[in-house]
Amino acid sequence: MTLPTTTEVPVAANFSMFKLQPDGSELSIGEAESYNEALFEIELTAIRLPGKYVLHDRMSGQRHVLNLELKTDVPAPSKSKRTKLRKRRPSAPEAPSA
Repeated sequence: MTLPTTTEVPVAANFSMFKLQPDGSELSIGEAESYNEALFEIELTAIRLPGKYVLHDRMSGQRHVLNLELKTDVPAPSKSKRTKLRKRRPSAPEAPSA
């Protein structure tokens, strides 16, 4: 007697994710069932590959462009928050004890 085999029904992906290339083309980076899952996957990818991403909602046909560029222009701390290094004066040598 043979048991019937079960086949997994593929879950339809509602969202497609793409990395926008400098020449304007799109590189597919995956699919996801939910918006939150897609956004999470894009954010994880953007840590390694910052840039622009496209999230395509297959149900509504909407396309969302996400700009996840790496920020390198971190402002310097204001003068009031800077600490000045003070030069320490050398202390006088101690007198030898008798």
